[in-house]
Amino acid sequence: MYRSFLLFALLPILGATPGRAAPAPVADALRWTLSVEDETGAPLAARLQGTGPTGEALVPRGEPLRIAWTGHRYVYVEGATEFLVDPGRVRVNVSHGPEFEAVDRTYTLNRDDTRRIVLRRLFDPRSDGWYSGDGHVHIAHGGDGDVFDISPAALARITRAEDLAVTCVLSNGRHFVGAGAHPAGSPDHLVHFGMEYRSALFGHMGLLGLPSLLNQGCCLIDDPPYPTNASVARAAADLGATVVFSHPVPMDPAEFLDDRSAWPYSGFGREAPAVAVTAPLHGFDIMSYSNLGVEDAVKVWYDLLDLGLRVPATAGSDAGVNRDFDPPPGGFRMYARLPEGEPLTVEAWLEALRAGRTYVTNGPLLREFRLQGADIGGQLRIRREAWLVGSIAVDCREWVDHIDIVVNGEVLRRIPAPRAHSFRVPVTLFVPPTDGWVVARVYGTATNEATVGQKLLAISSPIYLLGEEPGVPGRDPAVERMTGWLRDLTTLVLGRQNQGDGDGLAELTAELERDRVHIAGQRAVPGEERENVASLLDAGSVARPLTVWRAGRGVRFSLAGEGEATLEVYSVDGRLRHTERVSLPAESAWDAPRPAGVYLVRLVPDVGTPYLQKILLTP
Repeated sequence: MYRSFLLFALLPILGATPGRAAPAPVADALRWTLSVEDETGAPLAARLQGTGPTGEALVPRGEPLRIAWTGHRYVYVEGATEFLVDPGRVRVNVSHGPEFEAVDRTYTLNRDDTRRIVLRRLFDPRSDGWYSGDGHVHIAHGGDGDVFDISPAALARITRAEDLAVTCVLSNGRHFVGAGAHPAGSPDHLVHFGMEYRSALFGHMGLLGLPSLLNQGCCLIDDPPYPTNASVARAAADLGATVVFSHPVPMDPAEFLDDRSAWPYSGFGREAPAVAVTAPLHGFDIMSYSNLGVEDAVKVWYDLLDLGLRVPATAGSDAGVNRDFDPPPGGFRMYARLPEGEPLTVEAWLEALRAGRTYVTNGPLLREFRLQGADIGGQLRIRREAWLVGSIAVDCREWVDHIDIVVNGEVLRRIPAPRAHSFRVPVTLFVPPTDGWVVARVYGTATNEATVGQKLLAISSPIYLLGEEPGVPGRDPAVERMTGWLRDLTTLVLGRQNQGDGDGLAELTAELERDRVHIAGQRAVPGEERENVASLLDAGSVARPLTVWRAGRGVRFSLAGEGEATLEVYSVDGRLRHTERVSLPAESAWDAPRPAGVYLVRLVPDVGTPYLQKILLTP
């Protein structure tokens, strides 16, 4: 889900120019018919981006299908389509997904005319078991701009025009038929209706292959901070669903602690590392129109891989086909590889996704990436330092510049691409005998208007390395970032105004702490230096005798009551940061440097009830 203001921010990245249609042609306009066909002469559904003599966007006569004016200016056509245009020059770009050529033509019209465009198939990934898909499309989405109704039949026509083998429509109820394909699709272009679970605190997830719908979301600003996405992911997986983190990085991660703003903050995958550790996470959308950028999402994905987690690369465009300002579905897409001879079904395609046999792309087709016989999604055992030998095969209708081989987050090889639309190049890598992962990335410059974005990019899911020595090189920085990530999330949780019942909050914070400890690979510090957050939250009522304020870099406490007591300050991971004995009533101070965040202040009288208060300290 995203708003039009985000689209305008993305337009330079997507290579689009904002614009609206010019006035309709005058009364003496010419009738111009364009026929789009495949090589056999059969009518072909296609995306058409075109302009008339005065720069106006071309719109078919009658009821056009899926007009997208803002920036992209395209419609969908199938077979022979009639336009009314003024005399003069007409330019069209006609495409049918990255496996076909995209034809760019200019015609000079001075009379009624009919023209024919034949789109040739250039590549056939299906012959090797690779089937394209978009994991996140909307048929009925709100937002700014013109919004109109689209039927499943019309959406199926769009998927044919974009040549998507599988289109996952996250409709949250509308047209939902269960785990398989919707009857509006066709055997070669399947349409599946799943759901988007939206937690405004923890992030959005695509739940694909659900036999029945779950609750649609939680955790708006004034709601309690649960359930967690991990619990929802486990419930969905128990029903057989495939769980994907949708647009996990739609905002700058530096603004992690802002949870009171609307989109894109409400779509940020704040719980991604915890879900990856404790629940089934079958995909991570590193390509999505709603991400801040591909590289921003890739950095987080690399960290997950560096933790030793196996999370496939996925793509969900988040295109709303019923809105006039969205880029097309499938402009960012993924390919999943089915076993040899396996027929295309929604279930088989999702199974390939879960197995990690995927790559994401906006154009280049990564037909093959193999090391020592291991393919994408596979694993390779390394018993000693060794040279790995393999190959990469790429198809692309535009020129590819180079291929990077990324090992544990670092580019170990850069391979120049030959000047060819189809090629295979050898790969050699020297790797240590440790656990790790290898990813292939294909780069180029987009030159055809049909490509979404100014740069060509394809990224494979990993080939995993199993070494005799444990650990992944470069793991420590990822551990530091991800444990800090979960500490920030706990800060947000404990800073919420509505925290619901105490048991639910205690369970949530304890779960986040367990996840953090798991990622850090450490045990909780024993003894009095560390206490479980859940036990702290059971310490008593929030406190009348406690008054807290800041003075300079320090914190001041005003403590009412009578008798002797112990004052304690804990960070949200349960670590004791400050303690002292006081005689009530008293004033006290904590002047030691400390990071910003939520802290738990507890006053424990020798006689009577303990009191607890949460404080948020900012830089």
